Amino acid sequence: MFPLFLWLLGATVASAQTNIIRNGGFELGTSGWNTNAGPTVALSGGPAEGQKYALVFGTFGQELPTAADGHYQLTLALQSPAPEIKWGDELLPLTNAVATTANGWTYWRWAVTGTSDSTFLQVKDLSGTGTPLDAVSVLWLNEPVVIQAQPESQTVTEGADVSFSVVATGLPPLTYHWYRDGQPVTSGTNRIFLSGVTPANAAGNYSVIVSNPVSWQASAPAKLTVYSIPETPEIVTQPEGQMLPAGYSFALRAVAIGQPPLYYQWLCNGTNLPGATADQLHFDAVSSADAGVYALVVSNQYGSAQSIPALLAITNMPGGGWVQFTMVISNWIYDADGLTRIAGWRYTNYLAQLYAGADATILHAVGPPVNLLGTPNEWTGPFGFVSAAIPDVPAGDTAYVQARAWPQEWGRTYEEARARGGKFGASAVFSLTTTATADTALFTPILSFKLRDELPGFTTGKIEFNDLTPAGVVEWKLIGAAGFRYLIEKRTPPNAWKPLLVVTNDTGVVIFSDPDQAEQTMQLYRSRILD
Repeated sequence: MFPLFLWLLGATVASAQTNIIRNGGFELGTSGWNTNAGPTVALSGGPAEGQKYALVFGTFGQELPTAADGHYQLTLALQSPAPEIKWGDELLPLTNAVATTANGWTYWRWAVTGTSDSTFLQVKDLSGTGTPLDAVSVLWLNEPVVIQAQPESQTVTEGADVSFSVVATGLPPLTYHWYRDGQPVTSGTNRIFLSGVTPANAAGNYSVIVSNPVSWQASAPAKLTVYSIPETPEIVTQPEGQMLPAGYSFALRAVAIGQPPLYYQWLCNGTNLPGATADQLHFDAVSSADAGVYALVVSNQYGSAQSIPALLAITNMPGGGWVQFTMVISNWIYDADGLTRIAGWRYTNYLAQLYAGADATILHAVGPPVNLLGTPNEWTGPFGFVSAAIPDVPAGDTAYVQARAWPQEWGRTYEEARARGGKFGASAVFSLTTTATADTALFTPILSFKLRDELPGFTTGKIEFNDLTPAGVVEWKLIGAAGFRYLIEKRTPPNAWKPLLVVTNDTGVVIFSDPDQAEQTMQLYRSRILD
């Protein structure tokens, strides 16, 4: 993580609309929608997208900003019974739509036209038993490609993995073609281009052309600079310390380069730790005895290097309330395709771990990772039963919990798997009340989720000046990977970093402002992905 931009530079960048529907996947409940009958939001293992869908009773709709004579594509996913759907005053029969079916949902698509500067989309349940609705989108068909975040230049060592990414909006589908020094890259057809640095694809200028059915745009070039592997070890990713309540799981990790073989030795308060001879140091449950200053020495036949010290501080919290979890047969964890279950006789190489805490935005690992069951039974699904005490949440208080999963060949921890570019995924964060003992805790089903199959373009977001409002409030622009939540932190020197906002980055760009903006004071902002 690093401090990001705070000076009032740059200009407003217009953001093209990809989907003018707000909260079309209902991941934020019914936020943004109007209703006269109070539709419920069902938590289910089988939504059309994400982890939630709306069960509509009565009428349900949303006022949309449209352009007169503008052409739009309306898409929504339905299950029986069929509702009445209106675009403004126009009735849209299902018989006039193009339909496709997948995973028990039917996706209906209409071509519609805006008649004024706003249009009301209405869905009305005709059965009285509720209509399942999900994946609602309204796309402007004349929307050109706009690159919101350019690929960034990088300096790496030969043999390392390199990742270039671009964030673009526009009428789907978007297609990507990467180029190196003006020549097409055979495997470069995704938003994120991943490759190992070899003599065949080393230094050069990388760019991408993003296109859709109505336009295309070329990115600015990003320069890749490649250095040869040094003889003497160099630590390129330093271990990061943390302050943790006693009882949470934790791992210190470093990345070093140098002529192999490399040898590792962790130190605590200047003393070698017996058996701590890997590039990571794991604590299944930290205690006050683990507090100290840690460092890693990496050596080979040519010399050695020592990391920057990392302070691990342990607090004793009045917590330890218990929770219990299970994953029922209907709430499977799925691979990145959304169809393949990552459990069963062929899928035993996945790990899962619980993350929890007293704050929904700051979760820590609880206990060691567990293997997903190879032969799940009818009741426990792939996760089985897990009981855990939340170190900083007393019995009777609210704990926030999430399940995370990843293939074990990508690392022992979720963070390592994500950093190395492996698959990873996480359930929604949900809350529950802890109990005094495991025996009294109710089993809570873990919601279904699927893995991601690409490394995020930004594990930290990029913050730029966007605009100054008439009231003199500074608007900032967060640029990052779409589909993630970001924690924005603020620091007013000499104070430490403090959480400011949590935003959901749906399109790759989020506009925000600081509600406590101070005048003529240096303020720093930074952001990082939350799971």
